[in-house]
Amino acid sequence: MQLPPFKGIALLFFSLLCLSACRSAIENPKFSRGVPHADPIVAAKNLFADHYEFYHEDPTPRKALLTPRFFRVLKHNANAFKITGQVGVLDSDPWIDAQDGYISEPFIFETLKNNTSVAIVRFYYTFTLGPKSSRPQSVLMKFQSSSTSAGWQLADFIMPNNESLVDLFEKNP
Repeated sequence: MQLPPFKGIALLFFSLLCLSACRSAIENPKFSRGVPHADPIVAAKNLFADHYEFYHEDPTPRKALLTPRFFRVLKHNANAFKITGQVGVLDSDPWIDAQDGYISEPFIFETLKNNTSVAIVRFYYTFTLGPKSSRPQSVLMKFQSSSTSAGWQLADFIMPNNESLVDLFEKNP
């Protein structure tokens, strides 16, 4: 069957558009936002970029990204935050281990361990307090393979002071 020239061009354009959309969805880690990702580096990057305040917000929208244990302690902490306005025992941002300052580039994500059940990613960054005050710093993100999907769930977050966020919240409910 011979298609009129404009229909053939339209079909070709539509096919290329679909191919481009599928490729973008596959290559863009944000496409899987809210769903455990198969690559622990991408899971770590998504946690930083899309869920920075995971430690005091209601974890329910991120439940699939968290192990049951981490979800439970974060849920307890979020409920306490609603009541008191305090982030439980935290007196600083766990990403930077400080009340003031911010994370700045360069950002480096390094896989320290990756087997079928556990992955550990170290996130290196620059902690900046002011225009003349900065230093290199890092956090560890420990992931476990999800029992319900083909991705990684955050099992623990090790702050710059080497303290486990899960242990901290469990010891100080």
